[in-house]
Amino acid sequence: MWETIIAAYKVTLGQPCQHPRDSPLDCVIPDRVITTSMAAPTSGPRDDRVSVVQVARNATAQFLACSGALAILQKHCCLNCAYKEAVGDSERRVRMVIAG
Repeated sequence: MWETIIAAYKVTLGQPCQHPRDSPLDCVIPDRVITTSMAAPTSGPRDDRVSVVQVARNATAQFLACSGALAILQKHCCLNCAYKEAVGDSERRVRMVIAG
């Protein structure tokens, strides 16, 4: 549990955008993401894809999805913008988007 608490401090909110939050991913992006769940939130250490953790806007599930990988919480933005923010941040190497 301690690792989850520490990892939760590293989660950042996605930058707000004007798109609907429930917009589907662009058709070119799905090859670069893997959808996961709270049970196994990350794609694995050798996988270059960004994990999209599906937590159905449940705050407890969002917290428990924090697994130590750097993550963005998709709260006030669409999934496409959260993904683009994750892959555009070369300094942090964000590996996960928590679909909030």
